[in-house]
Amino acid sequence: MNTTKRKPTQERKSEIVDAVLVLAAKAGPERITTEALAAKVGISHGAIFRHFPTKNAIWSAVFESISQKMENSWHKVAPDPSPVKRLRFLVRAQLKLVTLVPALPAIIFSRELHKKNAGIQKGVLILMKKFHSVLAKEIQGAIDCGELRPDLGAADTANLLIAIMQGTVLRWSITQEKFDLVATGSKMLTLTLDGLRQQNQ
Repeated sequence: MNTTKRKPTQERKSEIVDAVLVLAAKAGPERITTEALAAKVGISHGAIFRHFPTKNAIWSAVFESISQKMENSWHKVAPDPSPVKRLRFLVRAQLKLVTLVPALPAIIFSRELHKKNAGIQKGVLILMKKFHSVLAKEIQGAIDCGELRPDLGAADTANLLIAIMQGTVLRWSITQEKFDLVATGSKMLTLTLDGLRQQNQ
């Protein structure tokens, strides 16, 4: 007999979303079943669908949670007159979020998940575009104030930084988190920015 205490709907939904993130980090998003999810939360299989009508609805809620976490981290940029320092903060905040939510890259880049849920695929593209814009704005600020070379293109440089971040996160995931992601990513950022600075700095 299931004696799990009934909780408010929103609280239970949040528990389900959190459970998905835990399971996705361990087994990958494609292997999560609603049975395993129900067991992780401690509720019946049917109770899952009382909160979310479909599996796609669950994934939509998970992606919404991830999106909110990512955008919140961007908006907490420490006030500083130096665009480069703000840029460093943005990158570190993003990498730190990945360490707190290890399932994040697997969910965002899951081709199978995107094929089954067009809304997530569209959401990922929007989210990536937003992050690119946030980085490009700081890069342009750094160019304008002389911290970075004037011949740089802000959009292309933002693409470069994103590619470096993604490569570092991928290596971290493949090695099963064997190194400090934030420290390593920060080092890679420093090496990159050093090559993009004005020659007299």
